[in-house]
Amino acid sequence: MKNKVLVLILVAGWCGLAGAGTYDAWLTNMSDLVSYWNLNEASGTTAADAVTGDAVDGDNPGTYSNTAGVTVGQAGPRPTDGFLGFASGNNAPEFLGSSDAELRMATYLPYAGKTDLTMVVWMWIDANARRCVGGLQQNTVSNRYVFSVGHYENANPTNGLQSFVKRSNEIILSQSRTPITFGEWHMWVMTFENGNKADSYLDGVWVDGVEDTNPAGLYTPEALLFGIDIDKSREWKGGIDEIAIFDRVLTATEIATLWDIAVNPMQPHTPTPADGAVNVGTPVAGTTAEVQLGWKPGRDPVDPQLPYSEIRKYYLYMSADQTISSDPNLIYVGEIDAGDPIDPDPGYGPVELNLDGEYLWRVDTGVALGGGGVSLPDDPATIVGKVWGFTMLPSDPVITDQPDDVVVDTGATAIFSITVESATAEAYQWYKYVDGVNDTELVDGGDISGAETDTLSIANADGTDEGYYYCHVVNVGGGEATSELASLGVRRMIAHWTLDGPVGGQYPDETGVYPADPNGTVSSVPGLIGNAVSLDGTGYLTVGDLPGLGFEFTNTCTVAAWIKSTTTKDDWLGIVTKGDICWRLQCYGDDDRGAFHVDTPSYVALADGTVDVIDDAWHLLVGTFDGATGAIYIDGLLNDSDTLPASEPIYQTSDSVWIGGHSNFPGDRNWEGLLDDVRLYNYVL
Repeated sequence: MKNKVLVLILVAGWCGLAGAGTYDAWLTNMSDLVSYWNLNEASGTTAADAVTGDAVDGDNPGTYSNTAGVTVGQAGPRPTDGFLGFASGNNAPEFLGSSDAELRMATYLPYAGKTDLTMVVWMWIDANARRCVGGLQQNTVSNRYVFSVGHYENANPTNGLQSFVKRSNEIILSQSRTPITFGEWHMWVMTFENGNKADSYLDGVWVDGVEDTNPAGLYTPEALLFGIDIDKSREWKGGIDEIAIFDRVLTATEIATLWDIAVNPMQPHTPTPADGAVNVGTPVAGTTAEVQLGWKPGRDPVDPQLPYSEIRKYYLYMSADQTISSDPNLIYVGEIDAGDPIDPDPGYGPVELNLDGEYLWRVDTGVALGGGGVSLPDDPATIVGKVWGFTMLPSDPVITDQPDDVVVDTGATAIFSITVESATAEAYQWYKYVDGVNDTELVDGGDISGAETDTLSIANADGTDEGYYYCHVVNVGGGEATSELASLGVRRMIAHWTLDGPVGGQYPDETGVYPADPNGTVSSVPGLIGNAVSLDGTGYLTVGDLPGLGFEFTNTCTVAAWIKSTTTKDDWLGIVTKGDICWRLQCYGDDDRGAFHVDTPSYVALADGTVDVIDDAWHLLVGTFDGATGAIYIDGLLNDSDTLPASEPIYQTSDSVWIGGHSNFPGDRNWEGLLDDVRLYNYVL
């Protein structure tokens, strides 16, 4: 069984002490335990419930049927198999894979509608096969498992144990399969949380989980059944033991602790730093930091709430340095006295360790010997601890909070900031991005302040300040880090084409930046405001890619135009567009409705109007996007909107901006009619 070779050496020193059943004592002291079948019976057909006074299912005994197909009183998890937390005579039933052999509990209906539940079950299976461990079940053609676990033999993509949760909305929460070692005892834990989240743990470690947005209580079960499927198929062939149900969700820490107690309750536990901890240490020099090591003493096998009374010494081992990938060996560091009475919070240090280091460590326990004295580090009676690990603070500074994109009104102050964690003192320098090589180093003065701090301020912001900014951080130890780029946009009208007529062959932009070039047949006629352009279905105006932050419409935008048409053309007529995967104010499909579509890297906001705008009357169409919601307004009224699953920036392309057409479909989607007073803003009106 699991860890058998290792523990045969260790068990000799305290196998009898573990015989009290530390696992049982610990589990039955946990809160909200509503049923516990330890299945320790040596004979008979009844499985006793150790929890009889709870308000959920009360005394809920189980009954074995077809006893020829199940043999009680067989070996359960025991110290000789590597489970020192169980009694040396711990029993379990063995199911023989026979038809109708089952363990059926008396009560199951109180679990209907539950939204928080945990089931713990130990098992072994003889070989790779499709078999049912069990749990709450109901008898339908498919999806019979309400809160249950089974083993599956076919690769999907692998064989193994799999949990199922069926809810009253008939939506199933099922997890991927987890392979196990055949013929060895394993502890499987499945949890159900808030009606919409299910997780599974194998031998104390989380292996898979699933969550959705449709919370609902458990489907009404028709049985609490183990060793067989409710339809009398998938007969279990192997052992089942230690079934427990909690009327709450056990935490990952509780589940890991339960496994630790099953394997060796007398090992030191709860290390500080925690196993797997990162960014550990208090800096003391350029390349080192101090770490205080700590742990909790092993648990007493009789009363696991107390320290093991025979503890006398601790022996500390650590890896030599951070090169554990090439040399994982632990080196003896020293001896720590356990105290009298036993110190509940033993420790060692502080020790000075290298930044960037990854360290392994272990604490063994010297115990009192029967003939006097204390077991030494190499003594078989010494309790060997678990190997823990942690990672030191990095020598490079770490930017934990990146600068955010900023959009401000003209004349306002734009602020960028970062948060840095560094083992040594750090220095800051802000830059305005140019090309990644010739970027502008910012200096305090004028409207710039904080250029060499964690917070940059740009006062009286205007269009010349628009661009991307970042911060470079260097610490005393020579480590460095560079922040992500953050954009500065000044909230303003980016372009305004009155379309009153060409000047020097171009239609001027009132902001003076982006004149529009006529193509094909474009003529001036009286419009709603002064003149307008008249397009015959072949002409259009182009503004190129409109380089510059304002036109990139990074996160937000407004596109507005007056239109008038009686066209019978169809197929997504372009009013003001920037390609087909960026943004476009247009007519919807082959009908007369206005629409505004905005693409992001993952989604498309589709604001599709419901008002007929091709009716020989002037209409104002305004499209907006705020980073999450696209909207279209017709004649000043919100006509439609579409909210994305998550906020994202607008997808960027090099497509030209066209007025009265579409750069990706030249000639096919050109406007026929009048256009007047086109405006673009880099914010939502």
